[in-house]
Amino acid sequence: MDGEGTENPGTAGGDSAADGVGDLLARIEMAEPAEIPMLVQLLARTPELQQAQGANALRAARALSVHGGPQMFSIAGELAARAHREGVPGAGAVFAECADKMSLLSGRPQQFGTVVTTHLGDLALAPVDGSVDDEARARIGLPTLAQRRTEIDRRNRELARERAEEGGLPPGQRLCRVWRDPSPAFLEERLEADPAGCWDDGDELTFACPIDAAGVLPRPAIELPMWRVGGGNGGGGRSGPGGRRGRVGRAA
Repeated sequence: MDGEGTENPGTAGGDSAADGVGDLLARIEMAEPAEIPMLVQLLARTPELQQAQGANALRAARALSVHGGPQMFSIAGELAARAHREGVPGAGAVFAECADKMSLLSGRPQQFGTVVTTHLGDLALAPVDGSVDDEARARIGLPTLAQRRTEIDRRNRELARERAEEGGLPPGQRLCRVWRDPSPAFLEERLEADPAGCWDDGDELTFACPIDAAGVLPRPAIELPMWRVGGGNGGGGRSGPGGRRGRVGRAA
């Protein structure tokens, strides 16, 4: 039997389904923000979504995870896992994020450490259960937890420097951290004058603790970890929160 000119129903149907999902994803990616939720709901109700493969599966997973709400995390995770098995770059990280969101919603710690919350203006890694080692993290394209925490700390310092330059408080906050990169010499001099380790400079408070420790946390009013200044011998103390107009600005 000559197959020339005939159509393979399975292939044609698969191509049609892929085209339909791809077209809808293109509309979502080009839509105005106000239109996206409606389009994502339409995507979630599209029967052909279950057949999405490769890059389209990852695109759909991202759209559902970001714009679809908690009820979409499960299907988004399934699509991302499928794309990861097919070797699509970035799919493993999307799967991990969906899994972490579902864990946190159910009251459990996250597994992969992809979810970051905020506390008094600082970024904070949501609780992690430690069940996923660094080798498994690397297989799905995630950094180590140590690298993740280092990056969050770096970004928090950037944000604190920006607040120090801008002045004022972010909307809705009564205090936050500012950071002016104090030198060890400056802190040592101020600690001689203020051995209690706390002083004000206008509307900023600085906290200083001249010890070498794994961590220092001013409590109970200001629960932001202090940051180290200088080398690791403790001579520079640690610096953390402080405040401008109720913001926590500097603490050492």
